[in-house]
Amino acid sequence: MVWYIVSCLFEVAIFILLLGRAATAARRHYEVNKYYTQALTIFSVFFWLYPVVWILGKKGFGIYGPALETVFILCLDITAKVFYGL
Repeated sequence: MVWYIVSCLFEVAIFILLLGRAATAARRHYEVNKYYTQALTIFSVFFWLYPVVWILGKKGFGIYGPALETVFILCLDITAKVFYGL
């Protein structure tokens, strides 16, 4: 659980850095801001879903087993790559 908390803190730090870049993009140009905001939104949704899946899984609260956790991670990986690629 200690490493889960540490990784979540680093995730927050990375997210804050990305938000700072979004502010810089907003000052540059409308198109740059639009695309950066879209990419940041997609990235953020999937970025925050991974720890949620983990904490609800077997090693966290144990709401579901390792098989379902693997399916969720697999779906997140595939979906994230498709949406981020678009």
